[in-house]
This record gives sequence, C-alpha cells and structure tokens, in this order.
Amino acid sequence: MSFFVYNVCMTLRIWEARKKKGISLKELERRTGISKSALNYYENGIRYPDLQQLERIAAALDTSISNLYESPYK
Repeated sequence: MSFFVYNVCMTLRIWEARKKKGISLKELERRTGISKSALNYYENGIRYPDLQQLERIAAALDTSISNLYESPYK
C-alpha cells in the first residue's frame, strides 16, 4: 500500500476508535494534550500526526499505533 493509503486508513481508524470508546474530541484533547482542532484535522485527513502525537492518541484510545494503520480492506 502507498503512504497515502496508510494515512487514509489511519485517519479512519482514529475516528472509529474514538467513536467506539464514546470519547468526544474535547475529551481526546484533554487526554492527549493535542488541540481539538488538530485532532479534527487528523480525523479528516487534512493533516497527519507525527509519531509522538500518534503515540499519545493511541494510548488515549487504548490501542496501538499498528492498529491505527491497519487497513479495513483485508
């Protein structure tokens, strides 16, 4: 898969994991220290988190970075 496809999968997985946990963007902001607007950009594929931010997001969502990059099209 290309870099673009991995990032699209990651943005979808962040959104899915957050919704599954019932966590608002505001709560994810509180848990990660990443602004709500940045998180919104990440979920919508406008921007992409760096590795440090991705680690904090994964930890807040009780998942792993590899799960966030897993393709839904297996």
